[in-house]
Amino acid sequence: MSPALIAVLVLVAIIVLFFVLKGGGGSHYEKMSPEELGKVAAEQAEAYRAQHKQSTGEELAFERASLPRLDAVLEKNYTQNMLDQKTIEHMGMFLGETMRHEFGGTWRYNDGFGELCLAMTDEGFIFPVSQIKRALDHKEAGQLASYADSIAERHEDA
Repeated sequence: MSPALIAVLVLVAIIVLFFVLKGGGGSHYEKMSPEELGKVAAEQAEAYRAQHKQSTGEELAFERASLPRLDAVLEKNYTQNMLDQKTIEHMGMFLGETMRHEFGGTWRYNDGFGELCLAMTDEGFIFPVSQIKRALDHKEAGQLASYADSIAERHEDA
């Protein structure tokens, strides 16, 4: 291999490493306002509602009473590897929009986690996509409904 080719390969490796460490150059969400992020979250949540209705025939509402049905989907033999990232994100946005409808909050982008989060007034932040991934990994019955109940308790105490 020629020294020039080695130098080019090293330079390419450095550039790739830089972008990997920087998170791929940033998310397109970083520059969006909370209102724009809210629209994105609502659209993705609606996409999951439509997908759920098509596959199960059930209507999901943005209320805690719908979360046991989402839990039931996640408790099937799904893992993170069996669902595409887009579906996981849409499920997360449905969870987040349900929490927003129930308790309020504003959508934000958290670059530390690299995902959208719901900034709650008194309860801190909710990371709904991470909650979906956790539910897929841990397979605990009623996990999302219990999570929403714990938020409700903190919300009532505030």
